Amino acid sequence: MKAGDLFDVSRGTIHGTPDMSRGTIPFVSTSTFNNGVVSHFAKLPGHKLFNSVPCLTVSVNGAPMFATLRMGEFYANDDVHVLVPNQDSFWLTDKVAKLTAVASYI
Repeated sequence: MKAGDLFDVSRGTIHGTPDMSRGTIPFVSTSTFNNGVVSHFAKLPGHKLFNSVPCLTVSVNGAPMFATLRMGEFYANDDVHVLVPNQDSFWLTDKVAKLTAVASYI
């Protein structure tokens, strides 16, 4: 089984840590501090706002690889993969518990 069998996999669109206006939307990076949230921004035109939750974010470059459960909207660094559960029947019950198990496995 591959990740693509259970998830729609995409990647963040923000390179580095931009100097943007502060706001309330978390910015997820590869940092191991604070589950990867390194800042909070206002709306960022031209960048993908992830809001299909719950989902997982996975750090894939630089820092140790780790996965974190996300329960609200966020922006992601381009070194972060976002795994959104697809329509597979596996996700019909206990989605958060299953995502937590997958994050622990990663």
